[in-house]
Amino acid sequence: MLSGGNGDISAQNDDGDDDGTDDETVELDLADSWKLLLLKRPADGEVWDFTAPDSLKAFFDEWGYCFKRTVGKEGNILHRLLLNCEEGDIDRMTHLRDAVTTIVQRHPFLLWKSRTRHDDDSPLWLAIKQKEATMVMAFMEGLKRSNRRQASEVKTLLKQPVDPERRSMLQWAIEKNLEEDAIQAMLSHVSDDTLLVQDMNGRTALHAVLAYGDCTTDRVRTVQQMILQSSNALGVVDKLGRSIYAYHLWTQKQWLERKRLLEEKAEKEEKIKVSNKYPDRDLSEIDPKSASKIVMAQTSLDKNIDPKRALSQQSDSKNEITKGGLDNQTEINYGGKSGLQADRTLRSNQGFRREPPPEPTPIVRRTSKLQDQTDRTPPSLNEKDERKIAEQKRKAQSRRRRNAEENAQAAEKNQKRKDEQEKAKAREEAKRHPTILEANSQTVRLEIKLRCMRTLSPKETARILYGRNSEERQICFDFPGRPTVRLEAFRMSFQSVKFDEVLQYVAFPSVRFERKTSDEEVSSKDGLGRKEMIDIFEWLRKAKKVKRIVKVIVNDFEKPAHSDRAIVESLKGFRVEELQWLKTDLDPETILNVSDDIRKLRLRWSGSNTALRAWSDPYGLRKLQHLDTIQLELEGDEVLESYDDTRENIIKFETRMNLPPDTKIDENKLSEGDVSTPKKITVKVPAMTTFGRSAARIALTDIDTNHMHVENHKWLETMDSFREEMIPVWKEAQKRAIKDSSKELFAQPITVALIDDGVDVLEPSLQGKLIDGKTLSYDLPLGNEPTEQREHAFWESSGGHGTVMANMIFRVCPMARLYVIRMETHIDGENRSRITAHSAAEAINAAVDKGVNIISMSWTISQNEDSKDSGLQQAIDRACEKNILMFASSSDGGHFRDDSWPISLKRDAFFRIGAAKADGKPFDWAGPVNLLDYTFPGVDVIKAHSRSPQKSDSKYHDKLERMTTETGSSVATALAAGTAAMVLMCVRIAAIDSLENKRGVTQTVLNEMQKRNNMAVALERLGVKLGDNRFIEVWQTLDTRDWPNFKEKRPAAKMEMVAAKTIPLIPSQVMGT
Repeated sequence: MLSGGNGDISAQNDDGDDDGTDDETVELDLADSWKLLLLKRPADGEVWDFTAPDSLKAFFDEWGYCFKRTVGKEGNILHRLLLNCEEGDIDRMTHLRDAVTTIVQRHPFLLWKSRTRHDDDSPLWLAIKQKEATMVMAFMEGLKRSNRRQASEVKTLLKQPVDPERRSMLQWAIEKNLEEDAIQAMLSHVSDDTLLVQDMNGRTALHAVLAYGDCTTDRVRTVQQMILQSSNALGVVDKLGRSIYAYHLWTQKQWLERKRLLEEKAEKEEKIKVSNKYPDRDLSEIDPKSASKIVMAQTSLDKNIDPKRALSQQSDSKNEITKGGLDNQTEINYGGKSGLQADRTLRSNQGFRREPPPEPTPIVRRTSKLQDQTDRTPPSLNEKDERKIAEQKRKAQSRRRRNAEENAQAAEKNQKRKDEQEKAKAREEAKRHPTILEANSQTVRLEIKLRCMRTLSPKETARILYGRNSEERQICFDFPGRPTVRLEAFRMSFQSVKFDEVLQYVAFPSVRFERKTSDEEVSSKDGLGRKEMIDIFEWLRKAKKVKRIVKVIVNDFEKPAHSDRAIVESLKGFRVEELQWLKTDLDPETILNVSDDIRKLRLRWSGSNTALRAWSDPYGLRKLQHLDTIQLELEGDEVLESYDDTRENIIKFETRMNLPPDTKIDENKLSEGDVSTPKKITVKVPAMTTFGRSAARIALTDIDTNHMHVENHKWLETMDSFREEMIPVWKEAQKRAIKDSSKELFAQPITVALIDDGVDVLEPSLQGKLIDGKTLSYDLPLGNEPTEQREHAFWESSGGHGTVMANMIFRVCPMARLYVIRMETHIDGENRSRITAHSAAEAINAAVDKGVNIISMSWTISQNEDSKDSGLQQAIDRACEKNILMFASSSDGGHFRDDSWPISLKRDAFFRIGAAKADGKPFDWAGPVNLLDYTFPGVDVIKAHSRSPQKSDSKYHDKLERMTTETGSSVATALAAGTAAMVLMCVRIAAIDSLENKRGVTQTVLNEMQKRNNMAVALERLGVKLGDNRFIEVWQTLDTRDWPNFKEKRPAAKMEMVAAKTIPLIPSQVMGT
């Protein structure tokens, strides 16, 4: 038996009616200690009020010692509370929350103690399993108040697997939709390791919390809290390679598909209902949305009853029952109660059905057996017997009254519970309305993007957001350096580039954008400040649909710089968080007008103390509530003050920046010691650096090509002429295909993936010819600042090599389209650019995911131990499975056996290309000819479209002059890829023509020509025959001077002739298909 300071635990009968029994004391053993929480206070007989601190303290002073014990298999007090809650003995735990919190605060070890060593049923797990959110929150609050080392035990408990799928306790709670408040309380006791725990499908708690169908407004707060707790978990992928972002998009797709199927099912069911009522009516005439109304109206008509009248009669019947009688001679009385209470009792007996009750029958009042006996009692009974019988009648009536009251209360309680459940269900459905889910999904996606962009490198951010998605959008815009660019050329060059609506950074070097000026004279009131960046950011905002930019970098120190108004207009609405607009001594008011969200500033500083005082003014940068870092770029050549004075000015500046805005400052007493610790705002003054470029990146841009003697090739002359003839023919074919939907696929351009060091999209000959691109090349992160990493964009060629390769492909087949992939490179000991095998594998996978027709690889990789597990072999296998034609270079290593990658990994998967001289003989360094598939021109090749650079662009002019010729197998490979693209395009022309002229070139033929062996036959037939040099003499087939009257024909007639010349190139077994 338990006893407290005031005596034994007892439960007395508080009913006002005395039933003749004596008061009894109920003794409780330790296993029933949970009932202590339900005791009434001896002083006033009221239930303990645990929300009042004094009452809570008084209770635990008296009974607190009872709650830390464990009784065998019964478990501890928390077990008993939860088990009885499950059994319905305790319907609500809300009034016990503060008491439970105090128990856990005093004895936190109770949370992780199982009832036996063999059970995994800690109170915390039981509460989560039973979805007792109130208890879970009480547990977490008590744990928070305990401040004991045992709290680490709960962190371990929350990450342990709890089911066969090996989900952690936290993940289980999320997937089973425990209330969000409880989950958020649990998160305060979750370690980083818990968020990294993966189940048997590779998913984490972050995957679980991002399920689209559960994306309620409350869930959004949970997601925000979770992604803030750990950046490491953001990059975890499941067994299918889905990051948390990709998983969210996948669940969205699944949810929308289920919704569509359910709507279709409901629509069919409604039509069936209507068709049953109208068997002779055409179902197509019936609106599914009005089907149910039609059925209800017809039902009423069948009964010859007006629907409103029927409802009125049902209501009247119910009212008659509620009023307590059906005739004037009968009274309905339950235990002496009538009216509302009788109605409740009646509804209880009817099982709480919501439909109108059946036609009531007269209820005859019956008396109890005891009353019947009393009525027959002989009048000769003495007075004592009469009193005894009267007492028995009174007690019987009292019992009936109590039973009726209890039944009515139970019925009311059950009905209330059902109503609450229905309301809760309705609330949950409202939370998951499609419009709300989509809005919350957009919020969640934005939160993930911003968290990644604020904390991770661009490379890692791109992997999480897009992975190997072929529809990848660019998350950075790093514009290549060039002194002057025409605005129209800029827009044309980047028209195919797709940006995410949130950019991690936008960077512009010192560049001028020229635009067409109107005849109107510019007003002198406009000032000399530049304004062209307004057009660039407006282009991002409107044409590219960019909504937010995390970081902005603009090198604006050349005179004249942009005006303050132009800076504000350029960046308004982008909510910039890190501003690096390098205009000397930028006005603080301009910075404030750019964005309220600025966290980091990089300012170009002249060394003037006036600028420091303006920046640190109470109405200056101190008004930025989120600002935490200022980096000053000191103009070393222009600083007028001494080193010591400059350093002192910086210390005072940092001190002022860390004072509250309204603090009065005494400059004479201001010192470094006045800065609070820790500092809210840190001021950094590193040495002046180059514009955002690492040493590796600078080295890459200095790679040049050799200037060689220029000589014409007969092969090039033939292909140049054929190319010009084919441009109008292809346009004619496309025009025909567009008119017929069955031909549209035939008119799609051939896509070539160029895997290289990027291309210069501003090159006029390349504008409008890129479908997309992807970069795998990044700077190394600087120190511990991954967000300082810069992207090497695919639209910039580090050494010009990729730009030349693109020109070679388009020289042969300008109708093709490029998918540019910039590989990761590094500088070796000889200051040469080298390619990594892992990057090559990623590039080939990206090309496969994009669904290209051809891959051009004008490079080789030396085998080494580090490259064995790169995934390159698997990537090549994927490309083979998709029948992608792959062209790769020989190593130009001379006459020795070449085992370089990628060719040696799967010899029969590639076309191995070597360089030939103008006379068709192999280049001296092309390697053994018998190991080559073909040789193509590769020595002293003339660039097709030499650019006429602007006079002011002398640096770029010199670069183009060095790129005028290229030598080696890399050029030959690009020309080979272009030739294959031309062959495929001619086959498509033949297919379009075949639909009218029945030449037999079908979609199946097009597919078969994507296979290596069939393309090999076509290439060899171009030159009629191959000699020992493996050189394809294309003029034997493609010299249009030998085609009768070809030049004089119209495009439609030329198209027929091209089709006729193409069919002999196709293997006969392919045409037979």
